Amino acid sequence: MAGQMTLGGKSEGPAGQIGIGPMTVTGTTALSESETLELASGDNTITVPKGAVSAALFFTTIEGPEVKLRTNLNLAEAGLPMLGQGFAVIPLTSATTSLILHAASTTTVGVTFI
Repeated sequence: MAGQMTLGGKSEGPAGQIGIGPMTVTGTTALSESETLELASGDNTITVPKGAVSAALFFTTIEGPEVKLRTNLNLAEAGLPMLGQGFAVIPLTSATTSLILHAASTTTVGVTFI
């Protein structure tokens, strides 16, 4: 069976509590790709397994450094800045072969591909 990722929760806003999801992404192939990586300061390249349709990044520190996300498709750009805490889910095109995480300082990230 191909992997599945389901996200859900609640958000509080001016109109009250709003339900989010559950949203489910189903992979096209069984990848079994889940890793915990130590990111060095600077660029860190993660190979995307063939057939992956989505990646989830789980930052394990409470107050992590800024991390900028790029892929092999936008190498020359500065990248999407995000705090190295919490999680992010990124849909992937079939042409995406690597994720590049540029960390402001050392940190740890869990990566799961489906």
